[in-house]
Amino acid sequence: WDIYWIAVSQAQRGKGIGKMLDSTAETAIRKAGGRLAFIETSSTPLYDNTRRFYQARGYEQIARIPDFYMPGDDKLILQKRL
Repeated sequence: WDIYWIAVSQAQRGKGIGKMLDSTAETAIRKAGGRLAFIETSSTPLYDNTRRFYQARGYEQIARIPDFYMPGDDKLILQKRL
């Protein structure tokens, strides 16, 4: 299953909203019989916080596609076993 966008406004960050959204998505995936969740994100510094968030939630990088979005901006694929 792909989790396509979890976004929390800058003013609301740090309140556990992202964790709640991610947990809700993972619960729905499990209920549907899913066993894997995937996140795709950019390798640029702009997405450092995004990567840290998912890694803290148990996601691991399983693939990197060089220059996917543009030269120097790789696509990273993260996975979590549910």
